Amino acid sequence: MLRKEFEEAAIDYFYLLSRGYNSSSALDLVTARYQLTKFERLALYRSIYPPEVAELRRSKTLLPRQVRGEELIIDGFNVLTVVSSALMGEQLLLGVDGFVRDLSSLRRKVKVTPVLLSSLSITVMALARLK
Repeated sequence: MLRKEFEEAAIDYFYLLSRGYNSSSALDLVTARYQLTKFERLALYRSIYPPEVAELRRSKTLLPRQVRGEELIIDGFNVLTVVSSALMGEQLLLGVDGFVRDLSSLRRKVKVTPVLLSSLSITVMALARLK
C-alpha cells in the first residue's frame, strides 16, 4: 500500500515535471524529500509524466469502433503484466495519461503460469471482440 505522504510526493513530482525538470533528477529529489520506498518511487515513475507527454499519449487513444477491422499493434508484455496483476489483486495505478499501470517491474521475470495463461486468454477474447 502507498503511504499518505505519497500523494504529496506525486504532486511535487508532477509539478517539477511540469516545470521542465529532468524526470530522473526530479524523481531523485522527491524520493529523498519524502523518503520514498522502492515501491513508491516506481509508482511515481510508472504513473506520472510531463503534461505534454501525457497529452500526446491520450491523443493516441482510440475507441473500439475506431480499431474494428484494422490492424492493431499492442505491447503484449505490458498488457499481459497489467492483466495478470489485476487478476492477482495487485496494486494498479491510473497514470496521468489515462492508462492503467502495474508495478510488477520489481519482478520482471516472465514465467508461464496459470495466471499468465488466463491473462492471455482474457486479452485474446477482448481483441477478438474488436474483430
